[in-house]
Amino acid sequence: MKPLSSILGIYVLVLIVPLFSGNIQEKNINVVETNTIATNSIVYIEEETPIMIGDETKEEVIEKLNKVLKHELKNNGEILVEKALAYEVDPYIAVAIILHETGCNSGKCSNLVRACNNVGGQKTSSQNKCGNGSYAKFPSIEIGIDKFFSNLSRNYIQKGLTTPELMNKKYAESTTWASKINYYVNWLKK
Repeated sequence: MKPLSSILGIYVLVLIVPLFSGNIQEKNINVVETNTIATNSIVYIEEETPIMIGDETKEEVIEKLNKVLKHELKNNGEILVEKALAYEVDPYIAVAIILHETGCNSGKCSNLVRACNNVGGQKTSSQNKCGNGSYAKFPSIEIGIDKFFSNLSRNYIQKGLTTPELMNKKYAESTTWASKINYYVNWLKK
């Protein structure tokens, strides 16, 4: 009988985890094999393939967003990207809409963001109104971000309105809204 200590194997296992927009994330686990007289052990080395958004890693997108987000949205790149992945929304389009609707990329964020945590210019007919207007008020910026992504996913993306051009008529009265959103998308991707 061969001693147990003389056998050690290399195996590569690939676990596939579904990811945003049909992309695939792979997790590689390497098992190292060697023949040794002293011991018989298997060493598992886990290597995680980065999450990709288009041709960029999740971390690269977060870094780009954090460079431009200011005021109440400063350093919220990770939250925005996580919500984009969770709701299957393009993070660049979503953040472009946020920047256009809030002004948070320049002087200061709009009163909707500062007083009501409303990052997408979302309207409401409920009692949770911002002041005496028709815009929604949220208890925190994180909830406002979540509600924005949920709305964008349900009422636009899931209905096939996946580009600013397709969203324009439903999202905004202005016929130039889509071109402004595309300007921000291109600016964010730099």
